[in-house]
Amino acid sequence: MLRTIAAVSALSVLVLVLAVSFSDNGNGLSQIFGGKPRALVNTNTGEPLTLRSVQNDVEWHRETARKLRELD
Repeated sequence: MLRTIAAVSALSVLVLVLAVSFSDNGNGLSQIFGGKPRALVNTNTGEPLTLRSVQNDVEWHRETARKLRELD
């Protein structure tokens, strides 16, 4: 019985450490238990990413690829 308790405790600590390590600034537990979600930020401009900006980027990449294929 003591081995079972020790194994469960060790696994619980491992899960806790992994939850904290996968978070930014050690705030993983607050995010897991109802913290405010943070927006993704464009590293080049510093502006928050929106669905519209992602769709515009995809459209630009498709159009550019099409134009490059036409050059061949």
